[in-house]
Amino acid sequence: MQSRSKWSLRGLLYLLTASVVLPGATLLAYSVYSQYKEDEKTAAAAAYSLAQLTADNVQTFLSDTRQVLAVLAKRPAMQQPGCDPIFRDFKDLYPQFANLSLSRPDGYLVCSSTIQPGSGTTFVGDTPWFQQAYSQQGFIVGPIYRGPVTGRLVSVLAQPVVAPSGKMVGALQAPIDLLKF
Repeated sequence: MQSRSKWSLRGLLYLLTASVVLPGATLLAYSVYSQYKEDEKTAAAAAYSLAQLTADNVQTFLSDTRQVLAVLAKRPAMQQPGCDPIFRDFKDLYPQFANLSLSRPDGYLVCSSTIQPGSGTTFVGDTPWFQQAYSQQGFIVGPIYRGPVTGRLVSVLAQPVVAPSGKMVGALQAPIDLLKF
């Protein structure tokens, strides 16, 4: 009989230990899970804020670039046979761009702030951004491609150059160097 009471006492101690440890473990697990969910919400909110800030910055950059190109496209020298002096200074003024170039409707670059390879005239008439710029005849953001003048991965921002008659006589391009952006 004595061994039976020892066993019962041992069983009671196990039961008492379990009744103390189990609620504590459950509370700890719930606390950890709650903290995880709270951290997940905080991370999602931070990611959303960062994405919104990035989108706002890109929108501002595109708007500013559009304004700069629109002003430059209206310069009388952009419609003349020679190159406007701005091509010489553009990369110093706007280092975020890989180049500034002027294309004509025949698909050739006639001016560039970066020395053109080979014969000095680069054909871009077959590029998606050129076709988009001349078909839309408005400011465009071209798809990513490797620029033939800079050799870098770029996205071309282009603005039409319009003659006083209203005819599009060229496009002014500012490729964004995607590795520096």
